[in-house]
Amino acid sequence: MEPAFVAKRASDDIAEGLGDIAGKRVLLPQADIAEAHLAEELRGRGADVETVVAYRTILVEPPMWGILPLRIADAVVLASGSACRSLAAAGGAGGGAMLVCIGPKTAKVAREVGLKVGLVADETTADGIIRALVDQFGDKA
Repeated sequence: MEPAFVAKRASDDIAEGLGDIAGKRVLLPQADIAEAHLAEELRGRGADVETVVAYRTILVEPPMWGILPLRIADAVVLASGSACRSLAAAGGAGGGAMLVCIGPKTAKVAREVGLKVGLVADETTADGIIRALVDQFGDKA
């Protein structure tokens, strides 16, 4: 099955990319901590939206062997607010690692939990993260 639409930037592009959804029924599976923004935007475009909790986000407490690589990394990529919260709870990246966020929403959460953000990708995608890392570290590899 091929998707009818693939968003380029997280939830920001989904509602617009779906086109005319007035009168359509939309099932929106999401995390228990998801913001209501997307559901509200879809409803604002006339869709009948049913949100369901598809998964629960829990704070991860990694074992020491899981934290050690963070202490020697040049960069740590954060692709979600929950990753920021877990990293902060684990004491941060430590060392000289630059924290690289996938986008402004993740960077905002990182700052709220006391993490020092070094870089934010211009495009909120995996490709955006890769470009940001190459731009920052490409000549040092």
